[in-house]
Amino acid sequence: MPPSEARTFTDLIYRATGWWPHLDPTQAIGVGTYGIVNKDTGRFHPIGNLYHDPDVIDKIPELALPESEPTQGQISEKEWAVWTDKESKWNFNVDPGVSLTSILDGDVKLQFDLAPRKRSAFLIMDRFQTISLPPRGLLPKIAKVKELKDMCIVTDVRVCSAYVLGLTSRGTMSVNTNANVSLPVPAALGMTASSSIGGGWSSNASVTFHEEGSKLPDPKHYTTLLTLKVLTNSWKTRLFGGLREAGKPQSPTEEAFENIALPWGELDYEGNASSREEEVYDNPDSPGSEDFPDDI
Repeated sequence: MPPSEARTFTDLIYRATGWWPHLDPTQAIGVGTYGIVNKDTGRFHPIGNLYHDPDVIDKIPELALPESEPTQGQISEKEWAVWTDKESKWNFNVDPGVSLTSILDGDVKLQFDLAPRKRSAFLIMDRFQTISLPPRGLLPKIAKVKELKDMCIVTDVRVCSAYVLGLTSRGTMSVNTNANVSLPVPAALGMTASSSIGGGWSSNASVTFHEEGSKLPDPKHYTTLLTLKVLTNSWKTRLFGGLREAGKPQSPTEEAFENIALPWGELDYEGNASSREEEVYDNPDSPGSEDFPDDI
């Protein structure tokens, strides 16, 4: 995936959902992973994991306790999808037993058509599960580990058994997966369902890239979304800067960390930084992460 496309996909998905897309879903990323983000592409590069790093465990012995293990959310039996061109989301199930996993495995056939108004990103997951750092207690201890002060910490991951993701241009796009099944895709998404006439993906030069994968029956085979937390600059100064500000607490709290910010400005159509408002391809009316479902 070229850097500009990776940057655009990351930008669109993160602005729409509040989740950081993992650009290599086949690479497993566990809760507690720490690493850095490439500022040109948005790609997260893991360096280590809190739970497996003996130096970190030596500083935070609580990591070895059972109550510090990541929490496992319920595996959803519905698909989860985001389409950044519309202020919408959808879950769909088709009886009898039609799912994204069975579609990608070739057991079911499907076509749907998209009509993007502008450059857009989409992500669909089947049998997804959210895995998280225990809700309270560890982040304040992590904040005190100097070696981690400039690292991104993965506090949540979304994993799934199947996924489709892609980046579109303006125009129309048809997605075919071998098929003869019609899904009740909401009209609000600008999609229409129909019978397919062949296999694979087809388009009018409108799909910049797409990826898909399916692995039955493992719901944790693909890692698609991450929550990345970073220590705030204020707390870096308090803890490691050698300055004690009068009246400022010196014992970190959960709020010592914040979600990572996008490392670039607004992007133009090609995924480059642009100051011209008419060239910006983020969607200011897109829903925030609070509008998207957690585990079902």
